[in-house]
Amino acid sequence: MSLIDAFGYLAATISTLSFVPQVWHTFKTRNVSGISLGMYSVFTVGVSCWLVYGLLLSAWPLILANTITLTLAKRQVSMDGRTYLLDFALPNFFFHITTAYGILRHKGLAIGKMDYLGSF
Repeated sequence: MSLIDAFGYLAATISTLSFVPQVWHTFKTRNVSGISLGMYSVFTVGVSCWLVYGLLLSAWPLILANTITLTLAKRQVSMDGRTYLLDFALPNFFFHITTAYGILRHKGLAIGKMDYLGSF
């Protein structure tokens, strides 16, 4: 094993182990109320991207660490599809659409209701 690979395994191990106390606490208390869903979602997407990157490079430290972290993340927070859609995805979607609309109008773009509805 090269020194670079050893350093990669060390970094992967430390990063993954840093996640274990939160998972253990959540497992023991059965309480996820202290976890921000937005942060957790972004974190999970980031870990997934690192995993894909590791697979593309065939970099085993990245593959192993991020597979383990995703497994722990999946065990920590579970949400059914309906709850995710109604309590997280749709509110975020409408917030961002409304914000983008407001920014575009503020910048002077002539956009209105008919641009959303289209022509009939």
